[in-house]
Amino acid sequence: MTNEFYLQLAINKAWEYQGLTYPNPAVGAVLTCRGEILAIEAHQRAGTSHAEVLALLCAYEKMSESAVAFDVLDARQAHDFLLALPKGFFAECAIYVTLEPCSHKGKTPSCASLLASLELQEVIIGLQDPIEGHDGGSEMLPHSIIGVLEEECKALLEPFIIWQKRAFVLFKLAQTTNGRVGGGYLSSKASLASCASNA
Repeated sequence: MTNEFYLQLAINKAWEYQGLTYPNPAVGAVLTCRGEILAIEAHQRAGTSHAEVLALLCAYEKMSESAVAFDVLDARQAHDFLLALPKGFFAECAIYVTLEPCSHKGKTPSCASLLASLELQEVIIGLQDPIEGHDGGSEMLPHSIIGVLEEECKALLEPFIIWQKRAFVLFKLAQTTNGRVGGGYLSSKASLASCASNA
């Protein structure tokens, strides 16, 4: 299997949560150990564990054959748990992430710092984070590769980039004052005449 294959799985998973992570970007992650896929995860909603953390926890459960005893979406508890694992637990693992792991600490701790502490064999990143202050995570990860399926990862990130500048409109809906959305015209006769003349 290639880096592109694993990263495409991460991209596909992230698309499942597109729009649900607002105001955060949709991000996917795949974790492998000696080529075997242990986890395919995605960030699910703002303020909760990021894709990398969810993939690490899922992989831990498979590798240890035991379940974690806390809410995996609790980012701080998840980071503390992963950092307390024996040194080298993930040493033979590689993680594939659609977006550069975050370097900053906000509602959740830094994923780049976590990955650096866990000393994974390799970190493969689809796209460098274009937001200043969030970028720089790859600099903390000496065994990282950046730019795999970059265009596909840019497409995944597009709504997030638009949100930084303005509202991201999925569709517009017009309704009457009594709440109806069908069964007649919602525009004035003048606007309909204007539309007809422009056609």
